[in-house]
Amino acid sequence: MQWIIEYVSSEYGGIPNVIYDKGTKGKEAMIRFWTKNMEEMIEALDNLLKML
Repeated sequence: MQWIIEYVSSEYGGIPNVIYDKGTKGKEAMIRFWTKNMEEMIEALDNLLKML
């Protein structure tokens, strides 16, 4: 999983709050969150749920 952080960081100049991938055969889909505190995590999850 470290490779996706390095890839996104090099492509976009930093690490966003959320990185996701859709998975592939034999690989699980994942959503990764990086927040400074629980309030940011709750806000990120609320935003995700609103988009569904």
